[in-house]
Amino acid sequence: MPLLTSYVFTNNRGGVGKSTLLFQLASTYAQMHPHLNVAIFDFSIQADVSISFLGGTQEPSADTPKARTLGAQRMAALRPENTGPGIIEALMEAETSGGGGGGGGGGGGGGGLLGAFSRLSFGGGGGASSALDLRSKLVQVYKDGGGPDNIFLATGGVKLHEVLTLQNAERVAAMVAAALDKSEGNWVAFFDTDAEVTERPATLAAVVAAQRIVLPLSANWADYNRVVDGDPINSLFPVLRHRISNGLPCAKVDHVVFNSVKLKDSTPCGLHDDGRRGAMLPFSPVKNVRSQMSQMSDHMFSQGWEDMELQYRTIYMDDGSVNDEDAFAARYVQSLYSMPDNIVHVSALTGIPVCSMDAKTKYLDGEVKVDASALDKLQGAMESTVKAWV
Repeated sequence: MPLLTSYVFTNNRGGVGKSTLLFQLASTYAQMHPHLNVAIFDFSIQADVSISFLGGTQEPSADTPKARTLGAQRMAALRPENTGPGIIEALMEAETSGGGGGGGGGGGGGGGLLGAFSRLSFGGGGGASSALDLRSKLVQVYKDGGGPDNIFLATGGVKLHEVLTLQNAERVAAMVAAALDKSEGNWVAFFDTDAEVTERPATLAAVVAAQRIVLPLSANWADYNRVVDGDPINSLFPVLRHRISNGLPCAKVDHVVFNSVKLKDSTPCGLHDDGRRGAMLPFSPVKNVRSQMSQMSDHMFSQGWEDMELQYRTIYMDDGSVNDEDAFAARYVQSLYSMPDNIVHVSALTGIPVCSMDAKTKYLDGEVKVDASALDKLQGAMESTVKAWV
């Protein structure tokens, strides 16, 4: 059964909320699509999203020198073959045993990567001794409740450096995508990343493996400039354009999500001041923040569709459907306001995504309840964001 689509949360800057956004929005996506299998590939050595899905940042259940949080404790307790690095290692071993010999190309079911794939059975159970049941290797994180039970995790962590290099990153990316495409059931994948796109093998592999980019941005020009052209080696836009213009596999920007936007009130409003152009936001940001968001949106359009030298339009999905600033904003721009401290604190500590929280439950040993109105509004905002995704 197929891999229907895949998303990578990436930005060459750290600290913009990639892992938190993925944890919350991928969980919301899974809840809204219960008939799909949602795979989470944590391609970050920090493993923040793995810790979130495996129990959060609350204290571990027993003293252990390997973990300061429950999520980290549970990650350390996984069998090696059920970790992200272990899965990657198994895929590479399966390729070798299938006769690929670690080479490139090949075709028609012969040697090389494609030949190896043709002889592997991913998730189907049967077949050659080199078969790998990918679904059985992933961790079903909420099988006992606490979140959507259709989420399956491949953990991240420092051991990614032991199996991923800049030399094999693209090959591993192809293996992961092919494995999901041959797994039982319908799959959608989400990849978390670190910063430094071209210098981090795991981040590069994620950008190559995925089809669509969710780009978290802050409404800050200094941060925005670092993504567009601040670093000739790692700035995301030049990296994407280079790969695409040279025919190299690469995800394309599907959505730009302005994250942690300062909230004025819950009234929906237009992105631009005239209330007519472009995207409609599900809430009203404070005026100066909304102004910066609209200016950045217009700047992205200008660099993509009007700057004859840069021509960044090739890095976007569906670029042919866009012909002005309005259409650009409507197609690509989304926003999510700063999550209320009480709610995000409980979610981070417990590892329960916002979509699965309720206002009646007392969390953290029965000591904390969350505000019903604030929770309802935040859940609605997350659902509104995810509805636009494939």
